[in-house]
Amino acid sequence: MWPAIPSRSRLEVEPCAAAQLEPGQIAAFESAGRLIVHRVTRVTADGVHFQGDNLDHADGVIAPDRVLGRARVLERRRWRVRWPLPGELTRACRALLRRLEPWL
Repeated sequence: MWPAIPSRSRLEVEPCAAAQLEPGQIAAFESAGRLIVHRVTRVTADGVHFQGDNLDHADGVIAPDRVLGRARVLERRRWRVRWPLPGELTRACRALLRRLEPWL
């Protein structure tokens, strides 16, 4: 949920039914044994549609029984700035070149 919620911030999940969620709210659901916190984009009869604020793609339809409830931020983790390691810089440059390749 970066940049709205920095990584490792403390959250509280308030249990609620999937039908009680509204678009724009931040909620939690379970996916492959992991806790995911994303923004609700739509609520339909089939389930709830989620998408992370900084993601290009949606999570798809999440079944109502996998929705855990609304998420509330208890403590935001402070931003930490550090210099990238040489390997990280190399990987980032390669990824950027792969994305730009169709236009070059």
